Amino acid sequence: MKFKNHLIIFSKNPRYASVKKRLANKIGDLEALRFYQNVLQKNIRILGGDKRWSCSLALSNNKSKVKREITDSCKVIYQGYGCLGERMDNCLHKVLGESVVLIGGDIPNIRSSTISIAFKKLRFYDFVFGPSFDGGFWLIGVKGICNYRKKNTKDIFNSVRWSSEYALSDVKKNITNKKIYLLDFKNDVDTYEDLNKNKLILSRYN
Repeated sequence: MKFKNHLIIFSKNPRYASVKKRLANKIGDLEALRFYQNVLQKNIRILGGDKRWSCSLALSNNKSKVKREITDSCKVIYQGYGCLGERMDNCLHKVLGESVVLIGGDIPNIRSSTISIAFKKLRFYDFVFGPSFDGGFWLIGVKGICNYRKKNTKDIFNSVRWSSEYALSDVKKNITNKKIYLLDFKNDVDTYEDLNKNKLILSRYN
């Protein structure tokens, strides 16, 4: 059976006072939620609606209701329990697909062309990463159907120092004898300073 490539949009449930807390310290919980929702909705609308791949929205809480208008183009799945790595690993194994790409749902300005490039690179590379300037990553792509991915991703998230400048380098150290491709760097928006560095982003998501 032939499966499409599969995109996972990985996100916290967009709830008041639970997202973008460092940004909220400066602009308030309501505005931080508004920013988060707008970015997430735009990513779902643009990326989830692309017919070149199927899409899932992976949420952190399976009990929270999600507005229908943001999930029309994506099947909603639950991340499961554990640390960030355990939850990403769970999602990467959960879905069907020729290959799978997982992105952070709150990363602004991800284009369909970028996701397409990631899937094309997975024809020749085992892993694709979208690095962040802070040392993390905004995208991970894994080659192969589900059983192959389970073998390929075994232990790659072990002992990773999440939310640090070492996150991506720790993951890469766990990958041996596999081919890795790096996409262009992107900025996450976690703080007011990040927002000020991205005036174009700020104008697009108001």
